[in-house]
Amino acid sequence: MSLLIATALSCALISDDDLAARWDVDGDGAARPQDCDDLDPTVGAARVWYADLDGDGFGSAASSPVCEGPAGYVPEGGDCDDNDPLTSPNLVWFIDADGDGWGGTETTRSCTQPDGFAAFAGDCDDVDATVNPHAHESCDGRDEDCSGVADDPGEAEVCSDRLDNDCDGVVASCAVSGQARLDEAPAIVHGADLAPLMLVAGVGDLDADGKDEVVVASSRAHQGWESWSGLVTVWSGPVQGEATVEQSPVQIYGTDANEVLGTSAAGADIDGDGISDLAVGAAGLNTVFLWFGAPVSGTSGGAEIGVVASVEGFGQSLANAGDFNGDGLDDLVSGATSSAGVNGNEPCCGAVGLILGGDPADFWVDPIIMGDEEYSYFGEEVAGGADIDGDGLDDLAIGAPGGSGAAYVFLGGFTGTLHPADAAVKFTGSGGYSLGSSLALFDDTDGDGFAELLLCDVTYTKASYYLSPLSGAASTTLADAGYGFGYAVGNAGDVDGDGRDDVLVTDPYAIGGDGKSDGAAYVFFAPLAPGSLTPTDAGGTLIGPNGGDQAGQAAGGVGDLDGDGFGDFYVLQQQDTVNFQNSGEGWFLYGGPG
Repeated sequence: MSLLIATALSCALISDDDLAARWDVDGDGAARPQDCDDLDPTVGAARVWYADLDGDGFGSAASSPVCEGPAGYVPEGGDCDDNDPLTSPNLVWFIDADGDGWGGTETTRSCTQPDGFAAFAGDCDDVDATVNPHAHESCDGRDEDCSGVADDPGEAEVCSDRLDNDCDGVVASCAVSGQARLDEAPAIVHGADLAPLMLVAGVGDLDADGKDEVVVASSRAHQGWESWSGLVTVWSGPVQGEATVEQSPVQIYGTDANEVLGTSAAGADIDGDGISDLAVGAAGLNTVFLWFGAPVSGTSGGAEIGVVASVEGFGQSLANAGDFNGDGLDDLVSGATSSAGVNGNEPCCGAVGLILGGDPADFWVDPIIMGDEEYSYFGEEVAGGADIDGDGLDDLAIGAPGGSGAAYVFLGGFTGTLHPADAAVKFTGSGGYSLGSSLALFDDTDGDGFAELLLCDVTYTKASYYLSPLSGAASTTLADAGYGFGYAVGNAGDVDGDGRDDVLVTDPYAIGGDGKSDGAAYVFFAPLAPGSLTPTDAGGTLIGPNGGDQAGQAAGGVGDLDGDGFGDFYVLQQQDTVNFQNSGEGWFLYGGPG
């Protein structure tokens, strides 16, 4: 009996701490047999590891618990986009109390942008949305731009804000006249390394605030590892200051490789609610995406409707077709340069289709015009929204710049399927100059009751034509003033407020002060005089910045961004030597009284 008692007393002398220590020799809190190495306090129990596809230190897909992580796995999860090394739970966001897109000093970390936070810091008054680093200074005793100086006499004047920025007692006008430099424009948007600028388009007033919006897009943008998925950014007017596409308040990404979201864009009130709707082409999906009213950041999958065509490349070009069929609603016209033509299903001859306004549930592509000539690129350029023959229906202009090129006018109201031979007028290029590579329609600029059509050729440009009405003969031509004069043309809108749309003509090869092809854009105020025009006849000349980056690869109107009643316009270059990234720049110019 005494032996049994002694044994019991001996067992009672081992404490819980002693027992735990015997099972956890290295004291790391993981006991055998769960501890992967009980002699190394830096190695604990088996744990879950996460596949880190983008190498940012955070993973997404989890493994089963193991002692050592497989190659390419990390201990931290929670990555909301494991294809983008710039996106992780370690992203810093700044509290944005006034909702102006700029935050103060308080931060949080999150994989996605939390409500009430901004991606950029530097707001010196985060309870006043008119104060932030991108605001313009005005002569009112406040430091609006967070520069540390109020009422700075050296502040640059910004014509589009209608304020006295430099306290000289004069509010600058946006009137276009004489010669100016594009790098002094009141608003400049840059592309990014993985999002080179390819497109700018006016899209009307999406949010019913009296100021139009504009799209700046990169169909070649990369989202994560998805190459050429595309990026569309939407900017609310008035656009002011200097920014990159990554700073846009609305960013819409394509979701698939080679989706090329943003090959085209336009605005039209196709549902008849009085507010412009956003249409964006994704030629890689043969689709035009539609947002009714102002979109929010996201992906193309967030569109209300994707109108898919049976023709390959639908969405390559896009324009507001005005009221094509006379029902009182806006319509859209879109081109597909590589779609199958009458010869079969192989990529061939191009096509142009219409999306007629009405009930969104019934949107589809009809009527359609099928190209019938190989390598004509029929539909590469489209324009609408103007009544060329004066019958009350808006008509279409279509470019087919393959070879020497051609351009066609189709009168509004047709149904079914047509072909180029059905055009009311055909203009044929000569000498391999790609007629129809750029074109623009204008409302009645000369008071004759008809709309006008301006055509040019983009390759080895030699001439452009200004036609009114369907005479088939040019009333005004652009002189052979150099290698690139007439490279691109556009409708600038009513820049000078005289009630008539004005004409944009570019020359990306114009020689600047540095002796390089800096490029230029010219504004010709309507009405254009009959005869031959040269750059010296322009009412305003806008010179590209130094560096030989060929400003003026595209140009056109963007509506009325600042709500002052004058037409505003853009000039685009798709290269940017200054940033050494080929990212491109879009300059925005504001109209005003002459």
